[in-house]
Amino acid sequence: MIKNYKQFNESLRNKMTSKSEEDILKAIEKDGAEEVLLTAIRDDDRWLFDFALENGADLNKEMYKGRTYGNLALGDASIYGRYQMSKTLIEKGVKVTLGIRNSLVEHTYGPGGKRMLTLLDKHLDSNESLRDQMKGKSEEDIIKSLEGLSDEQKIIEIIYNQLPFDLLPPGDLVIDGDVGFIDSIDILPDNLTVNGVLDCTSSDLTKLPNNLKVYGDFFCAYNKLTELPDDLIVTGDFYCHDNPLPLDIEKPPGVQGEFINKIIKTKH
Repeated sequence: MIKNYKQFNESLRNKMTSKSEEDILKAIEKDGAEEVLLTAIRDDDRWLFDFALENGADLNKEMYKGRTYGNLALGDASIYGRYQMSKTLIEKGVKVTLGIRNSLVEHTYGPGGKRMLTLLDKHLDSNESLRDQMKGKSEEDIIKSLEGLSDEQKIIEIIYNQLPFDLLPPGDLVIDGDVGFIDSIDILPDNLTVNGVLDCTSSDLTKLPNNLKVYGDFFCAYNKLTELPDDLIVTGDFYCHDNPLPLDIEKPPGVQGEFINKIIKTKH
């Protein structure tokens, strides 16, 4: 289970204040070089950024299916206007996804943002997605591609690639652990339970499914939601800012953590 995004807290920042290599190495040993890297990006600390990369920050390490630390690092670096950090991450192989690019568009103010957008557009990943590869294939071919997968894997792949939901296994749709459908989906199936973090940031959801249960944090910013279902259950925090939701929308009764629905704007 990954840590909540609140992991970038004052305690970690306080450890970084002195820039003592000994203190920072202790933080890397405890929290991981990847988390120190993300803190460096948010605090605009180039020295710490380079130090984390030199001391084992793995940009390809999965936070959960569909998102790596490199994805989050580049997304943060671009939004916060860290041009040279973004350039370094791209040079080290982090792919510029459409989700990262579209998130920046929401936060582009002035020349700095335009310069960053030019950088991302230059390196935008144009590889065919599995979803695109599936277009035009027969249902028989699609079913064959799912053979040998567990029910949980089938659920994830069918949702991630937006295959017909009648291919979903019968019974309860349960995903145990954190999962991300970043920049990839238009719809989620009804009666889905996620025992962990669910991240659907920067997708094209226009509505949430019936009977969705998330036993962890739910990230659903930068979608096209205009309403929220009354039966939604989220035991952690629910991030739904930057959606065309009514300004006076109330927190759904099943959301136990914080309800973050205000539009976030970051000036560069």
